[in-house]
Amino acid sequence: MGLLAQVIPLPFTWKLAAGAIGLLIVGLMLAALYAKGRSDGSAACQAAVARAVVKQQEADKALSDKLLNAQRQALDSIHGQAMTALQRISSAPVTDTCGETMREASKAVRALLAPSAAK
Repeated sequence: MGLLAQVIPLPFTWKLAAGAIGLLIVGLMLAALYAKGRSDGSAACQAAVARAVVKQQEADKALSDKLLNAQRQALDSIHGQAMTALQRISSAPVTDTCGETMREASKAVRALLAPSAAK
């Protein structure tokens, strides 16, 4: 302290020491408030992320339900077509050749497998 006192003569007083300690305490309090604000902001951010995740999961579930219902309807439609074709083939007259029955079966299979039937 001797070198500093020679360069800048500072009289040591209790007022100066109390002021320095007071500034230090105020600084520490401001730092604590800043850290608390950052942690509160972090918690708010995490809560917002959690809400966004739940919202996205609900949207995904709604879309999945919609797609599954559309797929179920398409499968029911194809099943209905297949049962109609099976009924026509089963009720075809029995012969010792495969002409009429085979032609009917081929038409039914082509109709089921055609790209327009998938839509």
